[in-house]
Amino acid sequence: ALQNQLFDELRNLSTFGKDLQRIQAAGVLRVGTTLDYPPFSSGTLDQPRGIDITLAKRLGDTLGVTVQFVQTSWPTLTQDFTARAFDLAISGVSITPSRAALGTFSAPYHIGGKTPIGRCLDQDRFKDFAAIDQPETRVVFNPGGTNERFARQHLQHAQFITFPDNRFIFQELLAGRADVMFTDEIEVALKTQLHRPLCALLPGQRLTYQEKAIWLHKDDALKQSIDDWLQTITTDGSLKALFDEALGR
Repeated sequence: ALQNQLFDELRNLSTFGKDLQRIQAAGVLRVGTTLDYPPFSSGTLDQPRGIDITLAKRLGDTLGVTVQFVQTSWPTLTQDFTARAFDLAISGVSITPSRAALGTFSAPYHIGGKTPIGRCLDQDRFKDFAAIDQPETRVVFNPGGTNERFARQHLQHAQFITFPDNRFIFQELLAGRADVMFTDEIEVALKTQLHRPLCALLPGQRLTYQEKAIWLHKDDALKQSIDDWLQTITTDGSLKALFDEALGR
């Protein structure tokens, strides 16, 4: 056991700071983003926008490097991460055990959870979770993320609809081709502001607990730099100001 502990410590020492040193030597921080998840990330690679886009740029300034955004997607996020297509992912990424096993996470910068969204006209129909989980209910989700995982783990009777493009998935609700989507509270808050026919179906009910954080490869020096920076922007109020601005608060 002692020998294994020594090997682990030596391995940690050999990788300590390597990513941070490489990033600073190259002068470029490659940031993976899906660009399909407002208010965290949306737009295009030429014109990205969102809370996480701003955070990535500010992190780059803190590290003294230029940020290069790299397109990824929810179905390919893990594959792209393990292939080191980017240095870290900032795109409304939730902390999960499977992701943490492949790398590490910064301190969380947002806490929320899943809640259902649908048409306001259906609020009386869907008064509780049991009313949603019925054979006639069509639940839509984008593939590869925690929205799909939640639906498949918690719904036993509802119909599932996989919609490939998260940028336009709410049109399926508006057009009546789907009834319910489970997603993060912050996205529900944003979409119900943008689309008045849509409402939170179980307002105030958080069905899961989720932390969003920056997903990076194991490098204690880089993680410490990021965590210190997150602590600073949390303490000075600039992180909260970003969220308030994005949600029109």
